[in-house]
Amino acid sequence: MHDPLIDKTIQYINCLKGDTTTAIKQIVLGSYFTVVELTDNNVGAVMSYYNAHHLINGGLKDDINKAIQYNPQLLTSEEGFSHPIFNNWKNDPQFILARACILCAVTSALSQPYLSTNNTSDFIKHQVFPYHSQIFESKSALVIGFGGYLPFLIKETSINDIYVCDLSYKSRFNEMNNMLNDWLKDHPEKKVTFFDSFEDHANNEYDLLSITGSSLCNGTLSQILEAHPNSFNILQGQSAGIFPKFLFEAGIDMVSTTLKPRGIVKDAQKDLSGKFLTQYFEGGLPFIYLLPN
Repeated sequence: MHDPLIDKTIQYINCLKGDTTTAIKQIVLGSYFTVVELTDNNVGAVMSYYNAHHLINGGLKDDINKAIQYNPQLLTSEEGFSHPIFNNWKNDPQFILARACILCAVTSALSQPYLSTNNTSDFIKHQVFPYHSQIFESKSALVIGFGGYLPFLIKETSINDIYVCDLSYKSRFNEMNNMLNDWLKDHPEKKVTFFDSFEDHANNEYDLLSITGSSLCNGTLSQILEAHPNSFNILQGQSAGIFPKFLFEAGIDMVSTTLKPRGIVKDAQKDLSGKFLTQYFEGGLPFIYLLPN
């Protein structure tokens, strides 16, 4: 299930626009990223959390195209996925995961015009990393989702107690530890502890949280913030690119993300694996930083 902050954001942006005519031009399913293009040509993209091969081989791509042709607004809300077109999918857990990713990508696309300008009173946008004092005064940090700000916290801060929660830690043990050892080689004083479940860290307190934006897609962000109300919370990554009003209200203190260029649609269509998207999402896009106004 997607995070309820997504529904609030879609409704709010529609109010800002003065209408509810958000319409989808196309949806691209993929093993790497889910991409949505709206009829106004704005594009959104988020990390995929579903088995794309299973869904596409089963005909979901065709069913999505039918839904868009029937009503381009249908899949801009969760209710739209209950349309009879999707009757064969309603009990498929992979479909439920894909639905969450699609709605997050819709929100990302809706947000792009606002994130690309400073013409809003809801947040302040920075083009360079804002060196917030609470980041550097922290003594402990929890990184949710391997990567992200983990190398930065190791190399650029005085935080010695760093915890990492990643659900795929056991399956990616060698890969993660090789990368971690490379980051730690010049910082032997740092202690990094891994968790592979939310329950392992839910009752602990941390000065700083660095949270993957894909927590919006898998529905865990609100739960994470409720468990850590006193931390300085950063939401980071490609999937974090949504209008941040309700993120800030929920407890996020800073968002680190990117704007999504329209060229990603054609590149997403070229290959299910998403190999043509790495040029964008693995260092190819400049980051922007959003703070409460």
